[in-house]
Amino acid sequence: MRSLAAALLVVCACTGTSPEPLSRTAVPPASANTARAVVPAKRPRSLEVDAAPLRLPENRDLAERVTQSPHAYFRFIGHAFGAVVCERHAEWIKRQPRARLHGDPHVEQYTVSDLGRGLSDYDQAAAGPPLLDLLRMATSLELATDGIAAPREAKDKLLDELLRGYDAGLSGAQPAQEPPAFAAAIAKKFSSDRKGFLEAAEKNMAPLQAEEAAFLTSQLARYRAHLTERNAGRTEAFFAVKKQGRLRLGIGSALRRKFLLRLEGPTPKPDDDVVVEFKEADVLSDIPCVSAIPQGSAERRADEQREHGAGRALLEPAYFPDSNMWVNEWLANYAEARIKKLAAEDYGPLAYEVGIALGREHTQPLPD
Repeated sequence: MRSLAAALLVVCACTGTSPEPLSRTAVPPASANTARAVVPAKRPRSLEVDAAPLRLPENRDLAERVTQSPHAYFRFIGHAFGAVVCERHAEWIKRQPRARLHGDPHVEQYTVSDLGRGLSDYDQAAAGPPLLDLLRMATSLELATDGIAAPREAKDKLLDELLRGYDAGLSGAQPAQEPPAFAAAIAKKFSSDRKGFLEAAEKNMAPLQAEEAAFLTSQLARYRAHLTERNAGRTEAFFAVKKQGRLRLGIGSALRRKFLLRLEGPTPKPDDDVVVEFKEADVLSDIPCVSAIPQGSAERRADEQREHGAGRALLEPAYFPDSNMWVNEWLANYAEARIKKLAAEDYGPLAYEVGIALGREHTQPLPD
């Protein structure tokens, strides 16, 4: 089996249309024994979080999400993990090209939805070293498969699949048209029951503080004006708010502002109401080797809608720099790959398709 260090030879320069592989001497020795090596033994506290400011005893929902598993904690400390990678491999990273990163790939970022399947949630999109994306995903696979007691050889094969997909993605490959079995099973459960979707969305709306409600009102007015400027053709009544609240989902994004609104939609009928999310883009100033691309989520969602959007036209996603918020319409059918529901045989196809997505992302041009 190839070690992760040897496999990382496929990391490419992404500033042109024909990436060239890094030389063997460019691979950092610290990566030689799988992604676990990224946690430095001499600095064990660097991945610990000060719980006091989080007020976890008062925020039991967050505490339960963060502590449910090692993988959940890994998701929560994404910034700290990134900073450790930047520090540990600083000299090597300085000599390598920067690429457009997903920023936070992990097993549960693989989604199946009305827009297709694959890697989602580009909230931490950034310019930085490809190594960071690869180590994040490799570590996620390592931790996720601990729960199924996968032997070492099986874990190494997953790294092979991740990097085999990455190599293919760098060459422009697309995932196969036929979905992996686990993805097909998820899609098979999708429903046309919009009433159930709307009711489920409302259950995730927590009451707003007065200042939050005022802020959200201003953001919605701005979004409506943005769409009007782009000749979206929707009336003012479309944007009438029927219910709104603070969104209570997420682990890595748990500390960022997120709001959910149920809008009237095209007619007064309740079954065509629209749900939109306003979400604060991540600030990555504490990860020293990356530069945030805060509009990344809006751009990727717009790409997905252009490529896969069928049926009723979805609201166009947008990003507002001064408030650092981005907005998108929720999909009626959207499901993340859940570690608790994945079987051992599901991880190989998942790793391969995520590898393709990362390879393709790393060859995209960086913003000006």
